[in-house]
Amino acid sequence: RSRRGRGGRGRAGDDRNDARCARLERGIRVAAVSFSTRRATPIAAAFFGFWAGLTFTVTHWPRLKIVTPIERPDLVAHMIAFGTWTFAATMCAFFGPRFSVRNVLVSALVAAVYASFDEASQFPAFLGRTVGWDDWAFNQAGVWTAAAVCLVIGVTRRGSADSSLAARRADETGDACSPTLQQNQ
Repeated sequence: RSRRGRGGRGRAGDDRNDARCARLERGIRVAAVSFSTRRATPIAAAFFGFWAGLTFTVTHWPRLKIVTPIERPDLVAHMIAFGTWTFAATMCAFFGPRFSVRNVLVSALVAAVYASFDEASQFPAFLGRTVGWDDWAFNQAGVWTAAAVCLVIGVTRRGSADSSLAARRADETGDACSPTLQQNQ
């Protein structure tokens, strides 16, 4: 980090600047972790529990009929129900930071497996329900649409956090810590 040895002037100020850059770099790591928490907040966990229970109850309610002017409202309901299930599981951060690629993809895989189990478990005749490939497909569409939205949120938040931290670092240091500027000097 010091300019000594690269044709720069070896001043005592360089040591202070190096220490300031090190503090900022530690701050960036802390900020990156803080914007995407590693554990479920009580609200996220409560909502996930509520939604998972509601989804199971509604999908297994005997002879449930949805009356609307739409021809197959159950398909839209499948997509919304399992998309919300996936989003709620992702918000709980069970598998890593909230919108990290790992957490989103593992949450989506768990949701996809559960959605498949949920659809298959409606088979007993006494429930008066039907098991269909179209229902399963819309379950999966909801899961993977929610996963895609979560990944976009994660990339967007990471990008805005990175750019705001870079701007803050440039303001505080006068670009003294910028590797690009140091290489060009």
